[in-house]
Amino acid sequence: MPPTSTVPEAAPFEIEVKSAVLGLRARLGAIVGKHVSPLFQPIELHKRLGIDRRLGWSISRLLQDEDLLEAALHYPGQAAIRRFLSKAGCDEVAREGVLHAVDAFERMVSRHAGDQATFESLIAASASTDLARTRELEQRQAAFSANGYIYGVRARLQLALYVLAPHADGETIDVAVVRGYVGMHRLSPNRSWPIMARRWASEDGTPSGSARFCALDPREEADATAAPLLREFCSPTDMRIEAVQLPGGIREYRLPPAGVGLGQSQVCVIGERVVQAGPRFGTREDPALTLSPAIRTPVEALLFDCIVHDELAQEMAAPELMLTSDVNRLAGQVAPVEERDRLESLGAVRHLGVASAAAVREHRYEQYGAMVEAVLGTLGADRQRYQLHRAWLPFPPLASTANVTFGLPSRRGEERGIEG
Repeated sequence: MPPTSTVPEAAPFEIEVKSAVLGLRARLGAIVGKHVSPLFQPIELHKRLGIDRRLGWSISRLLQDEDLLEAALHYPGQAAIRRFLSKAGCDEVAREGVLHAVDAFERMVSRHAGDQATFESLIAASASTDLARTRELEQRQAAFSANGYIYGVRARLQLALYVLAPHADGETIDVAVVRGYVGMHRLSPNRSWPIMARRWASEDGTPSGSARFCALDPREEADATAAPLLREFCSPTDMRIEAVQLPGGIREYRLPPAGVGLGQSQVCVIGERVVQAGPRFGTREDPALTLSPAIRTPVEALLFDCIVHDELAQEMAAPELMLTSDVNRLAGQVAPVEERDRLESLGAVRHLGVASAAAVREHRYEQYGAMVEAVLGTLGADRQRYQLHRAWLPFPPLASTANVTFGLPSRRGEERGIEG
C-alpha cells in the first residue's frame, strides 16, 4: 500500500480568506463593540481611543465591508493592530485572542501569496469587477513607469485610426491607416526604437495578394526606405523614420536616437492607404475583418478610432474589442487566439454616431480633429456618410495587441487583419 501524504490538502483560496477575516472580526469586533456602536464611523475610533484616522478607517472597513474578500484588503498589519490594542484597554484573554486571529490571517497570506502585494493582487482577481478593474489599472500604470525606465522610451498617447470604405468593385474594402505617438520622449539617450510595424495578412499569416499600399501623402511615396509620414502633424516636421522590410511581409518603422526628457518630446504620425485591403463579404470559416494595432511602446493610453462608410456600417456587425497578449506567440506569428491570450481591455468600443468634427475631437491631442479632417479630405470622403467607433484603452500592456473585429456579411472572402 503506498504511503499516505501527511500534508493536508489546502482549502480553496477564497474560503480560507473569508474564514481568516471572520476570525479577525469575531475577536476584534468584540473589543471595538465596547467602545462604539455596531454601525460606527471611523472617526468614532479616532475620537474615543485616540488612534489615527487611517487606522480607524482600516479597522472599520475590515469589520464592516459586506464583501469579505474586499474586507481582507483593509487588514492594517500586526503592528497597527497591536497599537490599537494598546489603546483599547482590553484584558489579556481578549488581547491574545485577537493576536491569535492575526497570526492565522498572516499565515494564510504567506501560504497563498508569500507577501502582501501578491495577496492583494489575488484578492483583486477574485473580488468584485470594480475592484479588479481598479487594481488592474494600478498595476498597468506601474508597469508603464517601469517599462519606460527599462526601455528608455515612453509616450503620452498612441494613435490608431482606420477609415473603411467600399472599393469601386463592390467586392473589397479600402482602408486608410493612420498610426503614431504623441508626446514620445526618451529616458535613455542614443537608442533607436521600433515604434510600429505593419502587415496585412490572411489568417495563416501569408501576405494578402490583392492589398496594395501607398502613402496617404503622395510626397512621401518616393522614399521607400522611410515611413510615409503626415508631416503637418509631426513634431519636428523634418523627422525621418526608417522603414525596414522584415520576413513574413512585415514592414517595421524605427525612430532614430534623440535627446532625453520632455523637452525633446516628439509627435510622429504615419499615414498609409491599403487599396483592396480585404473582401467585403465573409464566409462561415472567415467571417470577420480585424484591425489590430500592436502595443510595442510604453504609453499612457491607446486611442483607437474606426471610421466606417455608411454602406459598410449597415452591412457589418457591431464591432467588438479584445485585448490579447503576444507573449505566447513567436515574433511575427499569426495564430488563433487562445483563452490564455485574452487580457482585460479596461475599455470598450463606443459608437459615437456620424464622424462629425465635434464627435472626432480629442482633447488629449489638440490636433487630432484637424488630422482626421485632413485624412478624410485626402480620401475625398464626405464625413457625413461615415460612422465613428472609438475605443480608449488606458495603460495598455507591452507585448499586447488591441483587436477590433467587424463581422462581415455572408458571401465569400477570407479573414484579414492589420497588425502594427
